[in-house]
Formats: sequence, structure tokens, C-alpha cells
Amino acid sequence: GLSAVKLDRVVLEDPGSEAGNHPAGRIHLHLSGVDLLDGTPVLDIKPYLAYSDSIPDAAVRWAKDPIQRHPVTWDAPVERKLQDIERQLAEGTPSRDPLVPVLHFRALMVDLLAVDPRHGYQQAAFPVGQPLSQGKQYGFQVGHWNVRFEVRREGFHVTDIETMEEFLQRPKG
Repeated sequence: GLSAVKLDRVVLEDPGSEAGNHPAGRIHLHLSGVDLLDGTPVLDIKPYLAYSDSIPDAAVRWAKDPIQRHPVTWDAPVERKLQDIERQLAEGTPSRDPLVPVLHFRALMVDLLAVDPRHGYQQAAFPVGQPLSQGKQYGFQVGHWNVRFEVRREGFHVTDIETMEEFLQRPKG
């Protein structure tokens, strides 16, 4: 996709330094205002030219309605796991995942669940709030962890969080 971002700073590495072992050195662009995880490659950069890039009358007819957000809940055992994950991330223990920002696991999990991470056909077939949907169970990966949840009348309820190793070792069926 195409995104407009703010270029905060440019860092030029000396070709002779250990970090800049590339013959011509390296250039690091520090961007903000973009929806990327740290380390995501940016393939092309072009300057924003207001006289040619601005489209004042632009309209997106197929995405005009705001995204529906659903409440996300969990019980005490999941809360304890969340606290343990946050502690691990803060301490940088071996289970720390570089893809999950330190101390933001809880917010990331809630934000992903609130907008319904299920496939579109699952959302249509089993809408939140419908009796047929109640108790349907799903899961998704957030960094190093598998988050298991179910549909409830009022939103989504997290039933368990486990490491991906635990998930892969669990008997299937």
C-alpha cells in the first residue's frame, strides 16, 4: 500500500564502522505516523508534493463507515498470564519477542480483538451478538504467543494465552 509518513531523521553510518560494514555505508530512515512494526522494510520513498499528490475531493465509498469495535474481556487466570508476559517483555527474558513492543502486549491484543480478527466469512456467518455465534472458539498469534478467544453476546472473551511452543505441543483433535 501507499502511506504518507513523516521523516523524523536520517542516520548515515560510516562505511568503515562495524554497524556500517556495507562498502557504501548504510542509511537508516526514522519514520513516524506509519502503521508498521519495527524492522518492516520500506521499499520506496518519494517526497510528498502538495501540488501534485494532494487529492482534496478524494472519497472512499466502500470504507465510509467506521470499523465496529467490540468489548474484550478475560478472567483472573488470563490476567495473571498477561502480567507474566508483560514482566517477561520488560525484563528481556528469552521469551521476549522483538515483534511485540515492550509492555504493549495487552493493548495490542485488545486492539486486535476489538476489531474482530476473524475471516470475513466467519464474521458474516457468526456475527457477534447472535445466539448461533455464542461460544465459537478461535485463536490467533501475537508475536510469540497464541491467544485463544471465544465469541460472547457482548464481544470477545480471551480464554487462554500460551506460548507458540505450548500451542504446537498440545495434542490436536
